[in-house]
Formats: sequence, C-alpha cells, structure tokens
Amino acid sequence: MKLPHFLHPVPPVDPDISVATAPDGVTSILLVDDEPAIRSLCAAALRRDGYFVAEAGDGKAAITAAAAAGRVDVVVTDVRMPRMDGVEMARTLRAHRPELPIVFVTGYP
Repeated sequence: MKLPHFLHPVPPVDPDISVATAPDGVTSILLVDDEPAIRSLCAAALRRDGYFVAEAGDGKAAITAAAAAGRVDVVVTDVRMPRMDGVEMARTLRAHRPELPIVFVTGYP
C-alpha cells in the first residue's frame, strides 16, 4: 500500500517559524498552530493542493512570519496557543490589514 504523498515523513522545521517569500500567482496561506504534527500535516496537504504555506507555532511567530512572507492571502489559525492566542494575533494582523481573511480552527468546544 502506498501512502499519500502528504503522509510521508518530512524534514523537521524550526518549531516557531518556517517562511519564504510567497511567489506570484499562488495563493499564500499563513498556517498557525502550536502542535508541530498537526501543523506539518495541514501544511503538507495545503502544499499538495498547490498553495504556498508559511508556518508559525504561535501568534507572535505568526506576526513575524506574515511580515517575512511578503504577501499573505489568508490566515488559518488555531485559537488556543501559548505566548499569543489566535484571537489576539488576528486583531494584531487586522490592525494593519482589516480585509485579511482569517479562519479559526480549534479542537476545543
């Protein structure tokens, strides 16, 4: 049985941030989650579908990642994270870009 490409092991990344400049013509997603395994799986699935993905391990790292990526089209973020949660991060990002779409995801009720 062959596993889907996004389930194959990937090299470890810095747990706080993984960013490159978003290329033109590709939707850029900033993915924020403090659980590396969840973040890695989601990032791999999004990349497989053709999206550019910048990753961050919490809200503070996400603000740095958003600046480093140069362009962020949408943010997908966990709600509960250490240092800065998703809601506070969203408020900070939207202070500079009020139109920025943000999708909140959580495993908590």
